[in-house]
Amino acid sequence: MTSRRCSASRSRSSRAAALLCAAALEGCAATPSPPLVPIDGPVAVAAGAREFFLFDRDKVELRGADGVAQTLAAPAGAGAPAAVSVDLERGWACVACRGALAIVQLADRQVTWATAPLAEPPLALAVSGDLAAVLSRTSVAVHRLPGGELLWRETLAPWLKQFRLDEARCVLPLSEQEFLLVGARSMRFNSNSEIVVQKIDRSQGQWRVVQQTSVPGLTFLHACASDGHALYLAGVHEEMRTGPMGARGQGGALLMTFVIVGVDPATMNAREIVWDERHAHRVLARQLAVGKDLVAVRHEGGELEIYRLVGEGRSGAPMYEGNFGPSFSAAWLSPNDVVVVGAGEPRIVRVQ
Repeated sequence: MTSRRCSASRSRSSRAAALLCAAALEGCAATPSPPLVPIDGPVAVAAGAREFFLFDRDKVELRGADGVAQTLAAPAGAGAPAAVSVDLERGWACVACRGALAIVQLADRQVTWATAPLAEPPLALAVSGDLAAVLSRTSVAVHRLPGGELLWRETLAPWLKQFRLDEARCVLPLSEQEFLLVGARSMRFNSNSEIVVQKIDRSQGQWRVVQQTSVPGLTFLHACASDGHALYLAGVHEEMRTGPMGARGQGGALLMTFVIVGVDPATMNAREIVWDERHAHRVLARQLAVGKDLVAVRHEGGELEIYRLVGEGRSGAPMYEGNFGPSFSAAWLSPNDVVVVGAGEPRIVRVQ
């Protein structure tokens, strides 16, 4: 009898320990991505002929080789720029400031502001044709250009809970009722972390997944951008290598590779366009700037790296590396130029 009681007691203890362990692992779930951080400083938008618009807290300047060509006042309460997105092919760009949305018609070099203020401080922005999606901590809003009229705005919490996503990282509008959403799912005791891209339709009054894919090349998602067509996701791929001692990845070493993945909305295929194994143990991408032939990456430590987009292949190292300090942003200017703005005068970086 005593033996049976001891056995039952051990069994209950084992089950309790297992439950406690599971709860602890669940509670210690590792978020696969650092939190989104707004730019909170000057941003640039290419205006053609190596000229650009420079957006700051209280003004917009058109700048070129001869300096400032035009200055426009920003509306009261606009605040610092938080995010920027450009669709070069279709001629639209937007800058989401903390309290207002700026619209740029690239062909006419015309800047206008949406009449209604933004409901929440923005974290991310994506422009596709005459649509702009503004992502905040709790909601996503889609605006029509050039007037900036709000088409719809919805909270994210119910959707994130349904699909066990920790947060949304980017939303790319495909039409008034269809969009791509990039979500991050934490590592749990019974599952790995995952970056998910969903094509969502809301034409029937509620959100419905049309297509979904995971991005296997990314373990940690740092930053997102769009060129109006494709999505670009930057982060780190993490793996355990078991190669021979002395080689890169000594037996049992955990290695990280900096990766940029392009996602085609039409096919939902994800393709690695940058695979940089040199120093990803220390990088944390905070901004992507994408344009024809180039992608620029601003890292948290102040580093700027510029990669050449290589057809169907992938880049293994940047064409340019430099350090501009912790507070700057980068923008595509031409197939060979990136403009860097922040404290002091803007600088144009040329790559061959």
